[in-house]
Amino acid sequence: MRPIRVLMVDGSAHFADSARRFLSMYPGVEFVGHCSTAQDALEKSRQLLPDLVLLDLALRGTNTFDIARQMKAVHPRGRVVLLGLHDNVHYERAADRAGADAFVPKWDFASRVWPILAGLFDRRLSREIDA
Repeated sequence: MRPIRVLMVDGSAHFADSARRFLSMYPGVEFVGHCSTAQDALEKSRQLLPDLVLLDLALRGTNTFDIARQMKAVHPRGRVVLLGLHDNVHYERAADRAGADAFVPKWDFASRVWPILAGLFDRRLSREIDA
C-alpha cells in the first residue's frame, strides 16, 4: 500500500519535529517536507502534491484559511488538516468553510490525529510496537 505523503507547515520547529517523530512511529506515513511560511507551503504543495498537509493556523503574516483554500484548489484530492493552539468551535467552523478536512488542537494532537487520518484515508492505520 502506498504511504500517506505528509507535508508539515508550522512555524514552530519544535512542534513540527515532535509531530513528525510521532507520526513516523506508524507504518504507512512518509514525510515529504516541512516549511514555515505560507509562500513556501503553497510552492511545496504544488511541487510535491502531498496526500496530507498539516497546516498551522498561526503562520505569521497570512490568513491560513485562505492558504487552505488555495491548496485545495491546486490539489483537490489532497487533504488539509488545520492545527491550532486552542480547541475552539469557531476554528472548526472556519476550517470547514475554508475547505479544510479537519481541525486538530495541537495540545491534543496525539490522541486526535489518528482517528481523523484513518477516516480521511479510509484505511486502518495501526502502530506496531516492538516488544
